Amino acid sequence: SRTTDASAGFIAEAPATVTMDGRTSNGSVQVDGIAAGVAARTSNGTVRAWNVAGPVLLETTNGDVRLSVDSLTETGSIDLTTTNGSIQAELPRGGACRPSLSVCYCRV
Repeated sequence: SRTTDASAGFIAEAPATVTMDGRTSNGSVQVDGIAAGVAARTSNGTVRAWNVAGPVLLETTNGDVRLSVDSLTETGSIDLTTTNGSIQAELPRGGACRPSLSVCYCRV
C-alpha cells in the first residue's frame, strides 16, 4: 500500500480595496488587510481574518473562527459561524454594527 503526506498552500496577494472570497474544503483560510469585504469558508479547518473591513463572513464546519478588526461601520456586517469549534472576535468598543455569532457544539 502507498501512503502520502502531501500538502499544498496558496498565498494570494490583492489590493486592499478588492472584495475577498476565499474557500477550501480541507484546510485553513487566512485573510489579512482587505478593506472592501471578506467571505472566507472552509469545511475542515480554521478561518482567520485580521485588519479587515466591510462586510465580513467567516464560516467553518469543523474548526475555529478568529476575527480581529480595528474599526466598524454601520454598513459592515459581521457573520461568524462554526458547527464544531469556537469563535473569538476582537472588536472595538462602541462599534456601529451588531455582529452575528453562531456556534452549535462549542463556545463563543
